[in-house]
Amino acid sequence: GEPNILVDGKRFACSEDYYQAQKTVPYDDGAWCARREGVMEVAVQSKLAADPALRTLLLATAPHPLLSLKADRVWGVDP
Repeated sequence: GEPNILVDGKRFACSEDYYQAQKTVPYDDGAWCARREGVMEVAVQSKLAADPALRTLLLATAPHPLLSLKADRVWGVDP
């Protein structure tokens, strides 16, 4: 499974938990859209720091692009 991550001294069960926890309540779409890429960057960096084998695996994919084939306008590619 995915490793626990540590961000600013707080532990999260996984990068997705961290990502979702960064959304404001009440939810503000405009504010979230402005910061979600930065939040994802922190999530991925923390995930790779938590499990160096994942970094090695990711680097081994070069020079091939990684695509998430799903109907998601932000993080996916809809074939």
